[in-house]
Amino acid sequence: MWYGQCGMNPSTNKPINCLYNGPAKPVDGPKSREILFELCPEFAHNDSKVCCSHSQLVSLQSGIQSAQQMMARCPGCWKNFRELYCRMTCSPNNSMFINAKELSANKTAITAIDYYVDKAFRDGLYNSCKNVVFPSSGQKIMSFMCGTSADKCTPLKFLNFMGNPVRNGESPFSIDYPTTHDDSIDPMYVKIKLCNETVFRPVTNKTSKPCSCQDCIESCPPLPHYTPTKHWELDIGDIHFNIISFATLLVYLAFLVLFIAGSILYYKFSSKPSYQTHQYPQAVIGSRQRSLGVLARLGNSMDRTIKNIFTRWGNICCDYSIVVIIGAVVFIIICSVGLLKFTVVTDPVKLWSSPGSQARREKDTFDNKFSPFYRTAQIIFSVKPGSKWNSKSCSYKPYFAKHCKLTGKILHFEVLQKVLKVQTHLIHMTADYGSEKITLQDICKKPMAPYNNNCTVMSALQYWQNDAKKLNKCITAFGKPCNSPTYKFPSAAWGDHLYACADNPTSTNDSTALGLPCTSLFGGPVSPSIAFGGYEGNNYTDAKVLVVTFVINNHNDDSKNDKAKAWEKEFLNYMKNFKDPDLDVAFRAERSIEDEIERESHADIYTIIVSYLIMFLYITFALGQINQCDRFMIDSKFSLAFGGIMIVLGSVLCSLGIFSFANKPATLIIIEVVPFLVLAVGVDNIFILVQKYQRDLQQPGETVSNQIGRVLGEVAPSMLLTSTSEAVAFAFGALSSMPAVKVFSLYASVAVFVNFLLQVTCFVALMSLDVRRQQGERFDVICCYKNSKVPKRKNTPSLLYQFFDKILSPALLSEFVRPAVVILFTTLLALSIMFIPSIEIGLDQSLSMPKDSYMITYFKMQQETLKVGAPVYFVVDNPKYPYQLRQWQNKVCGGSGCDNDSLIQIAYEAFRRSEQTKIGMSLSSWLDDYFSWADPSGKYPCCRLLDYSNKTGHKVIPKPGTFCNASMTESYYHCHSCLLNNQIGQRPNTTQFRKYLPYFLKDNPEINCTKG
Repeated sequence: MWYGQCGMNPSTNKPINCLYNGPAKPVDGPKSREILFELCPEFAHNDSKVCCSHSQLVSLQSGIQSAQQMMARCPGCWKNFRELYCRMTCSPNNSMFINAKELSANKTAITAIDYYVDKAFRDGLYNSCKNVVFPSSGQKIMSFMCGTSADKCTPLKFLNFMGNPVRNGESPFSIDYPTTHDDSIDPMYVKIKLCNETVFRPVTNKTSKPCSCQDCIESCPPLPHYTPTKHWELDIGDIHFNIISFATLLVYLAFLVLFIAGSILYYKFSSKPSYQTHQYPQAVIGSRQRSLGVLARLGNSMDRTIKNIFTRWGNICCDYSIVVIIGAVVFIIICSVGLLKFTVVTDPVKLWSSPGSQARREKDTFDNKFSPFYRTAQIIFSVKPGSKWNSKSCSYKPYFAKHCKLTGKILHFEVLQKVLKVQTHLIHMTADYGSEKITLQDICKKPMAPYNNNCTVMSALQYWQNDAKKLNKCITAFGKPCNSPTYKFPSAAWGDHLYACADNPTSTNDSTALGLPCTSLFGGPVSPSIAFGGYEGNNYTDAKVLVVTFVINNHNDDSKNDKAKAWEKEFLNYMKNFKDPDLDVAFRAERSIEDEIERESHADIYTIIVSYLIMFLYITFALGQINQCDRFMIDSKFSLAFGGIMIVLGSVLCSLGIFSFANKPATLIIIEVVPFLVLAVGVDNIFILVQKYQRDLQQPGETVSNQIGRVLGEVAPSMLLTSTSEAVAFAFGALSSMPAVKVFSLYASVAVFVNFLLQVTCFVALMSLDVRRQQGERFDVICCYKNSKVPKRKNTPSLLYQFFDKILSPALLSEFVRPAVVILFTTLLALSIMFIPSIEIGLDQSLSMPKDSYMITYFKMQQETLKVGAPVYFVVDNPKYPYQLRQWQNKVCGGSGCDNDSLIQIAYEAFRRSEQTKIGMSLSSWLDDYFSWADPSGKYPCCRLLDYSNKTGHKVIPKPGTFCNASMTESYYHCHSCLLNNQIGQRPNTTQFRKYLPYFLKDNPEINCTKG
């Protein structure tokens, strides 16, 4: 059918084969035999005759190099693929299954062929390759070699894409694969190598192992049956029980039956008791005291001792009230000095994750040894409900088409134009950083630098390389621009390009008349699952939202992120002010959560002030016993209420100061919650102490100091008990490993206990002064003014006291209400325990945001529309791991020859259980990519060393070991592969592994080398 090459194909600028119908010829020299031995060993024998010249073999070697780098990790797939092109190029019988479809103008060269391939071979080739993974992206190679997504690929689509010179850019001429033929055709067939079979390689004289499980589902052991872990759950037939809830229900029902039965029997057979306290003769009381046990007598003795101590203490505080108050103020001031070292933690990671937790330790390890995961600024665009675009069922339909091509409500040309305008503005937007002006270019991630310095912006507009002219491009059926006055009938426009790129975002040509690439401006593909949202399955063309994500460098040293924070601040300001009649936006930046938590804390300052003011007024009037207008200024408690509130506030300041001295940074939650907590506890104690004094009768000859001391002795033990219980309970909270809870518990515990100390000292002193003022008929606040003409105060109990004494207490202690109350609260307790297993573990980020925060909208849109989450990294945390040794490589890698229980294979099994593990893509492995990168096969291996260059017209000998990347072609550079030819398909040895690894880490992927 052909032999040799005759010029260049004008449509592809690649050499094409000469038409030749003569017999096959012997192999054209040792160089040709060397290439044949590598690619087509079945035609490399000494007596072999072939239909390919040396130039054809060089073109073949170059043309399938990219495919080799993707397929070679699965020997069976690569062998079958080589057979497809070796038989076409060199078979002495290729005229039996190839038909010259088109010839050049001079009829000497072939520009298009029909290649008849047996269906069994076609399907077998596809099946052996369809699951092979491209490690650097985690996607299947069919996503790159089929012109569509891997899940939509078929054997015929695969071959037709490979034969289309416009779409894949590698085929030198058009190769069609007809599915029908006449009797004169004998379709090409070679026995297929299954992906789970071994392959003998003559070039290395070794037999390779089968493809790995990651690349060949037939090599995978069957997944063991998955049984979800059930905690405290029980299934009986079709009935599902939670053991805790079920047991609680049984215990509750048993208690209910026994309690009701016991109550009925008790009231039936016993005399009805009175709720009034029985008066026992003193002799009876004495006999009961003598009959008490040791522990009871010890308890009584301790109670009397504590009572006596507080009585004496109360007397001292009253007698030396001024000294006590001054001492308390000095104590508060000393503790508050620690506020000079006061710091607040706002980083959510440091707030909610324990430094000792596994997740935090692994994150810290990753951040320290690599760098923190990228900062992101993200916008989610959606169409407003009332927009004209929201009512349209079709977003784009080609001129001649019967069916709609795009149905997503967001996928309108005008919407894309608006989104591109916003995106372009943000890319070039400047932000102030001190005296500097910075842009996204100064802080963004540039994955292809220094060869490509464009920022990583993940957006559907990258399918047009962020170029408005390309977005507007439209071609008619006659191949002319759509705005031409002569030609109409648009044949290809933005919708066709979007449809093609959503199917194959790695395409260098969209296969439409537009001829536009889909790859981004920054050099990488943009997955439609990242650029679109709000669709079902893989129906990207039904998207309801467009997502634009700016990827920004992150640093472990937070001070190095200041520029990024400055740009993010400007970004947020712009988005907060963004208005459009048809578009809604949800947005966030990396700093958003911290900003909103801080804003909420500032807003809570006013709430705290108002709360303290309200409690001040409440204490003033509730304790004032104001029932006569003439005595308003005398009986009011403004001063005492103010002092009580200041004591509460002082205890909060003491707690903040003490822990600031101890270098324990606070959280905004402490500032928001602790003041309210201590206020509630402190006000309770104020009412207990003051109202006990007000309802107490002064004994004959008893001074104010003695009476207050006696009252303090009666109530202080209960105040001590409650305050100590609360402080200890909060202190137990400090056992939590969660930093926010731990620090909050410590601050609250100290604040509550300091509040108690100040109340039994400073407040008692203030109360004694207030009592003396009131008894001396002096005005509150203006204590120097005395009015002796006012009538004496009437000691009438308050309405609230009368309500509890006359109505509520008798009702609660009645024979019918008491059991009902017990049943009610037991029921509430049982229900609470029963629903404990239903509590979901975790922290919803939206709950920590203010109700008016823009982040609430973002979280809602994120949950409802976005399809992919953050990546998962598996890190071998061993700096001395011997990667250069084969047996240790096999424990990590995922390609052919790797252990079945290697790290990558175990993680791949987790991917196979994606419904349970939520791992959405196959894994990427740098080690597998390194093996492919170092392989010496192909015309331009990825790893080469420079022999000499003559780019300047003179032969220049470089330093030994100078790296020669795949873009350095033989026009100027003369290079040799790093590994020897007999290492084709093999891994680098120990010395080579260490020597060439730095080159791999610096090399960028490009057309001749897809690895790096």
